[in-house]
This record gives sequence, C-alpha cells and structure tokens, in this order.
Amino acid sequence: MTNGNGNGCRRDLVLGEGERLSGRDAPSRKSPEQLGVYLGTLLILAFVWRSINVQNESTAEIEHSVRPPFNAEYLLYLLLPSEEREVLIGDLIEEYSEVLVRFDKRRADIWFYKQVVGSLLPLLRRQILRMGALVWLGRILRRLIS
Repeated sequence: MTNGNGNGCRRDLVLGEGERLSGRDAPSRKSPEQLGVYLGTLLILAFVWRSINVQNESTAEIEHSVRPPFNAEYLLYLLLPSEEREVLIGDLIEEYSEVLVRFDKRRADIWFYKQVVGSLLPLLRRQILRMGALVWLGRILRRLIS
C-alpha cells in the first residue's frame, strides 16, 4: 500500500468510536491525551495477554509435574507401615497438588519436605519402640529358655 505520493507505506490506526488515524504522520494528528489512552489500552491488553499465557504455561507444567519430590516420598515409604502407606502418601500427594496450583513448584516441594520432616520424628520413634519391644521380647524369651 502506498500513500498519496506513491512512495511510502500507509498506516491506518483505529482508535474507537469510528475515529481513524491514517497516513504517514498519523500519530501527530491526535492530541497527546488520545494517544495516551490508546497506548494505555495497548499496555493493558499486552499485560492481560501475558497473564493468560503465563497461566496456560503454569497449568501445563502442573499437569506434567504433579509428583512430589521422590526422595521425600521414598522416606515416607520406608518408615510407614504398609497398611498406612498408601493412604497417607496419597493424601499428601493430593494436598501437594493443591499447594502446587496455588503456589509454584519450588514452594510446593518445600511444603512437602516440611510435611515429611515433621513426620520423621514420630515415625522414627515408633520404629525404635517397635525394635525396643522386639529386643525386650527377645530378652524375656531368653530368660524363659535358660
């Protein structure tokens, strides 16, 4: 497209309400207030577009990375009894996905590690008591046999 002289590009800008800017020096024909409104609208639209893209990217990442940190999950797997293992780990994974939706992956991982570390002391104490009970039972059996 050319302008009236045939030697350049023609630019048409639509501002709204039927107003149209056209020609090589179109922006200089409108007042600075109108251009400010136009640029402000463009900035808002660009921000909204970027926000939508970021949300779509983050939901795609969430769908692919719903699993919590492997090492933390494995610690729970080792320390929990088999009858409690699936239920407890399943509940933590479900809550992990909710935290992941609300926050990012790094914060969700930190939350999961916090839950595991908070569970370690009671689980270790239970394992030690279980071993202590076995040792105590072994001592009693040894005394009965001798």
